[in-house]
Amino acid sequence: MSPLLRRIGALLLCSIMASVVIAEEKKDYPESGKIIGTRLTEHPRTTPVYTDPYGKTWGGVHIRGESRVYKVETDTRIYEIEGGSKSVFELDEVVRFRIEKDKAYVLRRDKEQKFRIVSVEQRPRS
Repeated sequence: MSPLLRRIGALLLCSIMASVVIAEEKKDYPESGKIIGTRLTEHPRTTPVYTDPYGKTWGGVHIRGESRVYKVETDTRIYEIEGGSKSVFELDEVVRFRIEKDKAYVLRRDKEQKFRIVSVEQRPRS
């Protein structure tokens, strides 16, 4: 086989592999919905109690954490998604997202943000 044919074959193989990699990186966001509500949810935690080597007791502290829950209405369902303590969405904002297991991946400014799905309801028919 001539060196020219080998180079052409190698270039063809590289271009096919590159197109497969690009196709795998491009993700589809089939769901689209509008933010119709938001609320804060509280996560109380207590640190464990322990005794150090000198006999002093530590821990037992009550910590309160908060996170924001958003209600997203699509054509067929209403999702509640939770993530972060800072507000990232405005009311009536339209968002595009995809769902994998119990997570919603929202596309925002060409970046993906991960949220935990708290609940899913069928949207009532009008």
